[in-house]
Amino acid sequence: EKNIAEAGVAITNGISTKVAIVVKSDSLVLEKASEFSQPNYELSKDIKTALDSENNRVLVSGSITNPANFNISKVSIGAFLFDKLGRKIAVSKTALQNLGSFEMKDFSISIPVKKELLKEVDLNATKVFVELLK
Repeated sequence: EKNIAEAGVAITNGISTKVAIVVKSDSLVLEKASEFSQPNYELSKDIKTALDSENNRVLVSGSITNPANFNISKVSIGAFLFDKLGRKIAVSKTALQNLGSFEMKDFSISIPVKKELLKEVDLNATKVFVELLK
C-alpha cells in the first residue's frame, strides 16, 4: 500500500476514497534514454567572434531560439577557441535561464586567453556548442 498526496490540496472529512493501482511487468514498455528526442534549438547564423586585446579575452556572441511550444529551463552555451594550427587553446560557457516557447535570447561568452596566445587565436575556427535542460 502506498499513500499518494497532492501538495496544496486540502484534506477534509469528506468521503474517503481508496484507489488500487496494479502494474504488470509484461505490460511495461522500456526505452533507452537515447530513444527520446532532445529539445530543438536554432543558433543564429551570424555568431560573432571578436578579439578584446585590452582585456586579454575573446568575445563570442549571437542568439539562440527555442522553436518549440514548451519552455526550456536552462540553456548552456559554450565555445572552444583554436590556434592557427588547429589546437584547442581555451574554452568557456554561459547559461541562460528559462528560454520560453518560440523565444529568442542573445548570449555573450567571454573567454579569457593568455596574452601571449592572443595573436595565435584563429577567430574563424571558433566552435560553439549547446546543452539544453528541458
